[in-house]
Amino acid sequence: MAAPDSCYLRVPRPVQGAVNPRPSERANAPSEVAGRFADQLSSARSALRGYARALAAGQGSVDPDDAVQEALTRAWTRRASFDMERPLLPWLKRIALRAFLDLRRR
Repeated sequence: MAAPDSCYLRVPRPVQGAVNPRPSERANAPSEVAGRFADQLSSARSALRGYARALAAGQGSVDPDDAVQEALTRAWTRRASFDMERPLLPWLKRIALRAFLDLRRR
């Protein structure tokens, strides 16, 4: 079974004249940005739960709440790679799908 989002993967292209921050600068995001990200995560949690329940429908092997928790943990640890100008929910759903599949394989 192929992942549904695999054909929609977009690779960002570098912008001429843009300065990319060093990874250490991106990882140490100011607390204001981390706070906004945390607010967005908590507001998207119910939609993510519904998505996880839909993934787990008819399958007793994976608890949807475990998949949501794993997705939120992965999203938080990788928050430096998220572009705050883009919508959060599609990014979270992709992470939740991968977390769900990983949990199902265990």
